[in-house]
Amino acid sequence: LFPSGLLIKAARHIFITSSGTSSTSTSIRPANTTNAIPDKIDSVTVPSIAYIATFVRYALSGDLFMDMGDTARTTPVFDYCVFHNNIVALLSHEKMKAHTADLVAFWNENLFPADAQGDVDYSTATEILAGL
Repeated sequence: LFPSGLLIKAARHIFITSSGTSSTSTSIRPANTTNAIPDKIDSVTVPSIAYIATFVRYALSGDLFMDMGDTARTTPVFDYCVFHNNIVALLSHEKMKAHTADLVAFWNENLFPADAQGDVDYSTATEILAGL
Protein backbone atom coordinates (compact mmCIF):
# COMPACT_ATOMS: atom_id res chain seq x y z
CA LEU A 1 0.00 0.00 0.00
CA PHE A 2 2.58 2.61 1.00
CA PRO A 3 5.19 1.90 -1.68
CA SER A 4 2.55 3.01 -4.18
CA GLY A 5 3.29 4.74 -7.46
CA LEU A 6 0.30 7.01 -6.87
CA LEU A 7 1.60 8.12 -3.48
CA ILE A 8 5.08 8.74 -4.91
CA LYS A 9 3.61 10.86 -7.72
CA ALA A 10 1.60 12.86 -5.19
CA ALA A 11 4.69 13.38 -3.05
CA ARG A 12 6.62 14.60 -6.08
CA HIS A 13 3.93 17.19 -6.73
CA ILE A 14 3.92 18.35 -3.12
CA PHE A 15 7.65 18.30 -2.39
CA ILE A 16 9.06 18.99 -5.84
CA THR A 17 6.12 20.91 -7.46
CA SER A 18 4.38 20.03 -10.67
CA SER A 19 6.92 21.95 -12.76
CA GLY A 20 9.70 19.76 -11.42
CA THR A 21 8.04 16.38 -11.81
CA SER A 22 7.65 13.88 -14.55
CA SER A 23 5.47 10.81 -14.49
CA THR A 24 8.23 8.84 -16.21
CA SER A 25 11.27 10.21 -14.41
CA THR A 26 12.52 9.85 -10.85
CA SER A 27 14.82 12.84 -11.08
CA ILE A 28 14.20 16.33 -9.79
CA ARG A 29 14.76 19.51 -11.76
CA PRO A 30 17.12 22.37 -10.88
CA ALA A 31 16.94 23.83 -7.38
CA ASN A 32 14.89 26.87 -8.34
CA THR A 33 11.88 24.73 -9.39
CA THR A 34 11.45 22.68 -6.24
CA ASN A 35 9.91 23.08 -2.81
CA ALA A 36 12.25 20.52 -1.31
CA ILE A 37 15.60 22.13 -1.97
CA PRO A 38 14.89 25.66 -0.64
CA ASP A 39 13.33 24.07 2.47
CA LYS A 40 16.33 21.73 2.84
CA ILE A 41 14.20 18.60 2.53
CA ASP A 42 16.16 15.60 1.33
CA SER A 43 14.33 12.70 2.96
CA VAL A 44 10.91 11.62 4.09
CA THR A 45 9.71 10.66 7.54
CA VAL A 46 6.82 8.52 8.76
CA PRO A 47 4.65 11.64 9.33
CA SER A 48 5.38 12.89 5.81
CA ILE A 49 4.30 9.54 4.32
CA ALA A 50 1.10 9.74 6.39
CA TYR A 51 0.60 13.33 5.19
CA ILE A 52 0.81 12.29 1.54
CA ALA A 53 -1.47 9.28 2.07
CA THR A 54 -4.02 11.49 3.81
CA PHE A 55 -4.11 14.00 0.97
CA VAL A 56 -4.36 11.27 -1.67
CA ARG A 57 -7.25 9.72 0.25
CA TYR A 58 -8.94 13.13 0.34
CA ALA A 59 -8.35 13.74 -3.38
CA LEU A 60 -9.86 10.37 -4.29
CA SER A 61 -12.81 10.67 -1.91
CA GLY A 62 -14.92 13.33 -3.55
CA ASP A 63 -15.29 15.05 -0.19
CA LEU A 64 -15.80 18.78 -0.53
CA PHE A 65 -13.92 19.60 2.65
CA MET A 66 -11.23 17.99 4.75
CA ASP A 67 -12.78 18.65 8.14
CA MET A 68 -13.59 16.86 11.34
CA GLY A 69 -17.28 16.98 10.53
CA ASP A 70 -20.26 18.22 12.44
CA THR A 71 -21.54 16.07 15.28
CA ALA A 72 -25.09 17.09 14.35
CA ARG A 73 -24.76 15.48 10.90
CA THR A 74 -26.47 12.20 10.27
CA THR A 75 -24.05 11.38 7.43
CA PRO A 76 -20.76 9.93 8.64
CA VAL A 77 -17.70 12.03 7.90
CA PHE A 78 -14.27 10.52 7.30
CA ASP A 79 -11.88 11.64 10.05
CA TYR A 80 -8.65 12.57 8.27
CA CYS A 81 -6.84 13.37 11.51
CA VAL A 82 -7.50 9.87 12.86
CA PHE A 83 -6.47 8.39 9.49
CA HIS A 84 -3.15 10.28 9.57
CA ASN A 85 -2.47 9.41 13.20
CA ASN A 86 -3.28 5.72 12.62
CA ILE A 87 -0.78 5.56 9.76
CA VAL A 88 1.88 7.18 11.95
CA ALA A 89 1.08 4.79 14.80
CA LEU A 90 1.20 1.74 12.50
CA LEU A 91 4.50 2.68 10.87
CA SER A 92 6.02 3.70 14.21
CA HIS A 93 5.11 0.43 15.94
CA GLU A 94 8.09 -1.60 17.12
CA LYS A 95 6.99 -4.67 15.12
CA MET A 96 6.99 -2.56 11.93
CA LYS A 97 10.51 -1.18 12.45
CA ALA A 98 12.22 -3.16 9.65
CA HIS A 99 9.33 -2.68 7.22
CA THR A 100 9.22 1.04 7.95
CA ALA A 101 12.96 1.42 7.38
CA ASP A 102 12.58 -0.30 3.99
CA LEU A 103 9.56 1.87 3.17
CA VAL A 104 11.34 5.13 4.03
CA ALA A 105 14.34 4.01 1.97
CA PHE A 106 12.03 3.25 -0.97
CA TRP A 107 10.43 6.70 -0.74
CA ASN A 108 13.80 8.44 -0.42
CA GLU A 109 15.19 6.60 -3.45
CA ASN A 110 12.16 7.56 -5.53
CA LEU A 111 11.80 11.16 -4.38
CA PHE A 112 15.36 12.28 -3.71
CA PRO A 113 17.73 10.22 -5.84
CA ALA A 114 21.37 10.57 -4.79
CA ASP A 115 22.47 11.92 -8.19
CA ALA A 116 20.03 14.84 -7.88
CA GLN A 117 21.18 15.91 -4.41
CA GLY A 118 24.82 16.62 -5.10
CA ASP A 119 26.99 17.43 -2.11
CA VAL A 120 24.41 19.59 -0.31
CA ASP A 121 23.90 18.87 3.39
CA TYR A 122 20.24 19.02 4.42
CA SER A 123 20.51 18.36 8.13
CA THR A 124 17.17 20.01 8.98
CA ALA A 125 14.97 17.88 6.69
CA THR A 126 13.82 15.53 9.43
CA GLU A 127 12.88 18.45 11.68
CA ILE A 128 10.83 20.12 8.93
CA LEU A 129 8.94 16.97 7.97
CA ALA A 130 8.40 15.86 11.57
CA GLY A 131 6.28 18.96 12.07
CA LEU A 132 3.77 17.84 9.44
